[in-house]
Amino acid sequence: MADRWDDGESDANQRLTTVLRSRPERRPVASPPQPRRAVVVLVVLILVLLAALGGGAWYFLVPRGSSDTASSGSTSSRPNQSAAAVFEVPATVIRPSDGNTITPGAGPDGTPTAIVLSSNPSAAATGATGGAYVALNRAAMKQLAGKPVSIRISARAAQGKASDRFALAFSSGTGTSGWIVFVPTTEFQSYDMRVRIPADAGRSDSYVGIWSDVAGLGHGIEVSGLSIGIVQ
Repeated sequence: MADRWDDGESDANQRLTTVLRSRPERRPVASPPQPRRAVVVLVVLILVLLAALGGGAWYFLVPRGSSDTASSGSTSSRPNQSAAAVFEVPATVIRPSDGNTITPGAGPDGTPTAIVLSSNPSAAATGATGGAYVALNRAAMKQLAGKPVSIRISARAAQGKASDRFALAFSSGTGTSGWIVFVPTTEFQSYDMRVRIPADAGRSDSYVGIWSDVAGLGHGIEVSGLSIGIVQ
């Protein structure tokens, strides 16, 4: 009887072993790729690229929206308390480039103004620009080099020849902001463009360009002054 029991147990074990061997082998399921790791790698690559470009790069601080020709700037009817003025420029120093005209005028309080008209439909934003312009003093630009600044113009639509849109640009030997577009009103207001000045701006000529009519229809704006200040 003992021999038969042992044989039965042996047969049972053999059958169990056969069943276990016939079962499919379970393999661990690979974990799906972690998207966070890809995002982190992408962010690191972007930061490295920005750091590489940082020496000569400069950027807008407050462009809002965009148009066919440039970004849109901001409008303010009161002084910007966050920008300490470095120097102010009277309207009488504005000069025209080809396709632009300047006529002397006067504001409501008798302040001398410049009525700037443009018939240039594709003004360049480099060099002295294809609009009217203000040449900036190199000594003053050394104070602004590498800093975020507010370039502010006080203007209104030209009476009788009001433009629908005008634009400002900062240009130096190392680059240009491109045109920042504004919509003038019938009353004098302050129009604010903020940029970071290149670190080597004081080594070459710098300009603020005023494209008084981005449509190039011979319309324009009346300017009472311009100021540049460091943003605090």
